[in-house]
Amino acid sequence: MVAALGRVAPGGGEGVEREADLCEGGKVDMTPPRSKDPLHGITLERMLNELVPRFGWQRLGEMIPIRCFQMDPSISSSLTFLRRTPWARAKVEELYRQVVTGERA
Repeated sequence: MVAALGRVAPGGGEGVEREADLCEGGKVDMTPPRSKDPLHGITLERMLNELVPRFGWQRLGEMIPIRCFQMDPSISSSLTFLRRTPWARAKVEELYRQVVTGERA
């Protein structure tokens, strides 16, 4: 039960439109809010495919000293290792975040 736009009467609440949910013309905005996280929706494979051409395997291996970047590197072997190793994945994600936000050129 809606007592007034933006207010919900006791006992009602689910499926009730609020003033904040309305767009111009009185229509409900159904688009989900955008994430402020620059990694939202970015796969680990996409990160590697952007970082490798930018820095090269040798430089990546110096920046993040893990064997999959230093010895016979490939996207496939790196993905396998990074998916199983949270600390290494976190380092790659942090480097990617710095590149995307312009902290590291």
